[in-house]
Amino acid sequence: MPIKVRDWEDKTLASLILEIVLPALKENPETAELTSNLNPESFQDRTIFIRDLIQSSLPLKKHPAFQEDFRILKTHTIAEIALPGSNLGEKMASRPLDWETAPESSWNELMEEANLDENQKSQLQYAFNLGKLTGDHFGLIKNLNADPKIQTTKDLAAWEKEDWIVLLENAGNITPNGEEKEEYIKGVMRAVEQTHPTHFYDSAKGREKTVQTGLQAASQILLLMMIYSVISL
Repeated sequence: MPIKVRDWEDKTLASLILEIVLPALKENPETAELTSNLNPESFQDRTIFIRDLIQSSLPLKKHPAFQEDFRILKTHTIAEIALPGSNLGEKMASRPLDWETAPESSWNELMEEANLDENQKSQLQYAFNLGKLTGDHFGLIKNLNADPKIQTTKDLAAWEKEDWIVLLENAGNITPNGEEKEEYIKGVMRAVEQTHPTHFYDSAKGREKTVQTGLQAASQILLLMMIYSVISL
């Protein structure tokens, strides 16, 4: 979505979002459904000028001027991934919370306010936990959320680098902030390890044991072949 910066220097962020960003997202089949429930009025107060933004090298989601907008977009998108058609994004985004780090009390209040059951709450928490681990990579969140083999984020502790490479490829092979793929995958695996150290360690031990068992079996076969060779002579 290339734009000429000079044409927008004297316009506000709200104008850019409403005239360029949202229409582009709605035209894209992959994001149209996820952004259909965004309320354009929630962006009207973004009155900072584009000329004041273009000097920063920060990723947009970390830029102070964009953080609130990204929080709203993230909340809408992940809520829709977790519970399609629930329209919970607006209700959740209206609270000044990052739901990836929200306390349990806030989740319980949401349950009561939105009439959610425990299963629905768990689905939402799982999707937002995936967001925290993947650096809010919406494609990975969507694909992991739909994978029946992954029931909790603990299951990701057993994943190898190759598993993440395949998942990233299936999600468009794009990283959230333009990082190198290797660097991004290392960061995700590090986040999984820090979140579930015991499961990660147990999985690593299991992989090591499997390799050792394989080597032992190969050594025994080789030994038998040598013995048979000697006997044959």
